[in-house]
Amino acid sequence: MEKIFLPDIREMIYKLFLELFKSKHFQEFVNKLDEFEFVLEIKDNTIVGISEFGNEMYDSDILCLIYKRKIFKNRRELSDNHIITKRDFTTKEYANNLIALNKKLVFLEELGVLNDLQKLIDAIYEQLNEYVEEDVFASLTVEFNINEYCFFMLENEVGSIETASVIQREISKYDFVTSIEMEDHSQRDWFRKLDKDSQTFYKAGFKLLSKIDLKDNDQLLDYSPLLLDFIKAVESEMMYLIKTNLKDIEHDAKVFANNTITCSFYKDVYKLKDYSKKIKPEFDFKPSGLTFLYYLLTYFAQPRNVTTTAKLNGFLTEKQQNEIGDMKMLLRRIKENGYIRNQLIHSLIINSKSDFEMIYIDLVLSLQLLASIK
Repeated sequence: MEKIFLPDIREMIYKLFLELFKSKHFQEFVNKLDEFEFVLEIKDNTIVGISEFGNEMYDSDILCLIYKRKIFKNRRELSDNHIITKRDFTTKEYANNLIALNKKLVFLEELGVLNDLQKLIDAIYEQLNEYVEEDVFASLTVEFNINEYCFFMLENEVGSIETASVIQREISKYDFVTSIEMEDHSQRDWFRKLDKDSQTFYKAGFKLLSKIDLKDNDQLLDYSPLLLDFIKAVESEMMYLIKTNLKDIEHDAKVFANNTITCSFYKDVYKLKDYSKKIKPEFDFKPSGLTFLYYLLTYFAQPRNVTTTAKLNGFLTEKQQNEIGDMKMLLRRIKENGYIRNQLIHSLIINSKSDFEMIYIDLVLSLQLLASIK
């Protein structure tokens, strides 16, 4: 394969989906999707090395969308052809519908229908890694998102990242919300457990949010300013968690940095080691953004997700680890929102209300999760 770039990669995957869309077996999945009136968004998440600031150079884009038994290349093409409607489902019905679709995709993977896509992902992975520096990885993950929820992923070599039973268990426990509920969470019991600065940021964000009529779809050109205070609230709570558990975090960081380790998600090893090298008693460690929160909750809080010969402390009880362990979908979205946060600060415009809603909901759920382990 000749040297390729991200636009070429995305075009190749899109063309493959055009062929896949004609498949009789894939059409069964498309029919099921239409039965629930869901929008399927095929999206790639690509990491192409490390920037000069030590951050993963992350890029993602929509490859295509499927709605009403038709395939579209981007959201504009979809909106020009259809007005998207949403059926009312209970949380249980919504989860069961996603599980039904997930089972279909897992069956298609086992049947070999996705083999060409898997081969392309493997080839792209190999080539991406030819053009990065030594000890720096590159990766490509293709996500299957329904109504903004990622519920199936393909990556190099391993196919779908988790077994169907694990994904289905996560889906059944996830707190699905289909629209913003303008509820003041500062009146909730869990909110009172948050640090005072975190509470202040949340209240400032909610005050601004309450002044906007979110039912008016044409009111805002960019929703990103409405998210900043909620991001600050989560970052503030993350810093509180670090400060109150600093000795255990410093101990485990030393182990991660100086020993051979294997992570439950193998691609996390490099970044976990990179963070760990910066966590030293003589330095005032202040991570920028939300990305570290994913590593903090996945590995420092849950040492069982790391295999190493050295002893790890962790800083949560077994019960708390089990509670966080049941929130893998949210943790993955926290990681993705970390990249989004960095883009928001610099250039990202959020002109989709549904995109804004999903990030907002994840931020509130993140605060609730952090409060639950205090």
